[in-house]
Amino acid sequence: RKEAYRLGLGLKESAKGFAKMNAARGDMSLEDTKKAFTGIAEMSTLLGLSSEEGSRAINALQQMMSKGVVSAEELSH
Repeated sequence: RKEAYRLGLGLKESAKGFAKMNAARGDMSLEDTKKAFTGIAEMSTLLGLSSEEGSRAINALQQMMSKGVVSAEELSH
């Protein structure tokens, strides 16, 4: 909640995105998962991305985490 408000993000969308990342994190620590989520959210805010674009970036990272592979398909989103 605190991060969503700090970055001006929608609470519902942010919570949903973080929950998906947390579920997909595998061996990644919770702290590293938080850092990854915060980094994506901060970059989205810095670049002025829309809520939809920011959600797609978080979703792409979540997909890479769940697959355990970085692929061009997710990077292109």
